[in-house]
Amino acid sequence: GESELVVHGADWYLPTAAGIYHGRGYSQLATLPSPCPKQYASYGAAAVAVADLTHLDAVCAGGGGGGSAPYQLYGTTDGGHNWRKAGPSRLEPSGLEGVADNAHGVLLIATSSGASVIIRTTSDGRTLRYDHVQEPSGGYPWDDLGFTTSTHAAVVLNPKALYLSHDAGRTFERVRF
Repeated sequence: GESELVVHGADWYLPTAAGIYHGRGYSQLATLPSPCPKQYASYGAAAVAVADLTHLDAVCAGGGGGGSAPYQLYGTTDGGHNWRKAGPSRLEPSGLEGVADNAHGVLLIATSSGASVIIRTTSDGRTLRYDHVQEPSGGYPWDDLGFTTSTHAAVVLNPKALYLSHDAGRTFERVRF
């Protein structure tokens, strides 16, 4: 996976295989431990979402085959100093491309392989729900998954379309221009 800078207010987080750099403004405050076990870390950094400065989520994806890869969700309630597993490890589409937390119990994970799928959990990863886009996606990658409010989410299916959700990620509709 590739590192993606996550910004929350004035704070920023940059996940790497070596750890998660956390800063505020122009200053780095700390290097937080990566929740990803060594077998996952060789495949890149965790995908990180920030609900608030104490509650963070991370998804670790391992090496895959046949379009699937092992995923493990982690959570922290102390700003990223200590992580705990959230739900069981699962095989999911191998292209982990984003994660977003609405700070009200909903986590979305954007994946693609043979299909482009948004995974949604409201139970800290114990159960997952899959939302396939309503067009033949062919596994196009996702970009810019995020919540704009607790109920409104947006994601881009690159290079095809913009999708919006008005129900905290239960459904997504393509925006027609």
